[in-house]
Amino acid sequence: MNLTDESVLPLQVIVDEPTTDIFQIEYLVDDNVIGTNATPPYGLDVANVHCGIHTVIARELLVSGDSLDSAPVSIQVTPANDLFANRTVLTGTNILFQSSLILATEEPGEPVPPYGYGYTGRSVWWSWTAPAKGSVVLTATNASLRIGVFTGDVLTNLVGVPQLYPGDGENSYSLFETLPGQTYQIMFDSDIQSDPVIGSLIFTPSPSNDDFANRITLSGYSLTITTPIVGASLEPGEPPHTYWWFGSRSVWYEWTPPASGSVAITQLSTSPMPVIDAYVGDSFTNLTQIQTGWNPQSFSVQKGVKYYLALGEYGDFAELPSVNLQLQPTNFPSALPPLQITSDGSSASLTWPTVPYDVAIESATNLTFPQQWEEVTAAVSTNGDQNSICVPLVAGSEFFRLRIK
Repeated sequence: MNLTDESVLPLQVIVDEPTTDIFQIEYLVDDNVIGTNATPPYGLDVANVHCGIHTVIARELLVSGDSLDSAPVSIQVTPANDLFANRTVLTGTNILFQSSLILATEEPGEPVPPYGYGYTGRSVWWSWTAPAKGSVVLTATNASLRIGVFTGDVLTNLVGVPQLYPGDGENSYSLFETLPGQTYQIMFDSDIQSDPVIGSLIFTPSPSNDDFANRITLSGYSLTITTPIVGASLEPGEPPHTYWWFGSRSVWYEWTPPASGSVAITQLSTSPMPVIDAYVGDSFTNLTQIQTGWNPQSFSVQKGVKYYLALGEYGDFAELPSVNLQLQPTNFPSALPPLQITSDGSSASLTWPTVPYDVAIESATNLTFPQQWEEVTAAVSTNGDQNSICVPLVAGSEFFRLRIK
């Protein structure tokens, strides 16, 4: 008898003894009791039988205390989604799912999944429809296998979807980009009869600045960018970025530096390592790349020139990418101008000369580590080349400093 792991196994016996002599019927699968019935005709429906070849017997327990075993029956249970035509439909954007590779098969005409150390030999199938543009991270555990993602509705005419970060081993994973309303056929493939094979599907929509046309405008001397990139994509016609991880994606920013100088790029995350590519130009199709180097990255800028920044990553995607760009203006002062402070006990007046770069006044109530400096948001008054603010004092000591933004 051939069944799938989603089938209900109907068990039934034909007894020769009078029913008054029978206490109950036990059903055993692989010598394990899976159920009993003491009421004629003694049938039993069994669900959730694991994939594999099993031996089933019925044991007749008599009122006298004796027992009789039926002849053994062999059953074969295969994965319900072994065949492409019987693929399991997944719904949602954060999904856990599972199947088995025990007794899974390879169909004639089945496509070969890419990469990995799994070997084509047995496969199971799922189907999922993307709700929007974005990216999907697929992860499979408990099996060394390959993950294939395809479009199409006919097994022999499937089209492979490019996968970013294909993986293998104890935690196989893959990432692919999605289009809204597109249905994707997902294959787990291996030569190892693993049970269960547990998978997860996590969909991330595209960031708002995924496309160059929707780039985010930045300002200031110090720029810290922390953003998810997993849901991003590469646009058609996007310039080839340097040093990026194969198949990387990008999000876009626009920045007009307030001064000429050099920009130091500091990676604040390591997995992945954020990578910045800088461009100038008057349109997406006419961008000229500026060399930013590699580890560490830096580049020179001119005041008033518009720069386009593409943020990508190098490496795995275990944490949120984060990077800082710090502008060091040309002829940058070796010391900040003096900050003069006068106080009447209830408020403080702070005065400093005008400088050709943005500064901030910060305050703290102590200088012990860690210092908790906060920017003062009071209105600034300007008189000639002097700037001043007046702030109320809090109880106890208060410290002030001038910082270049």
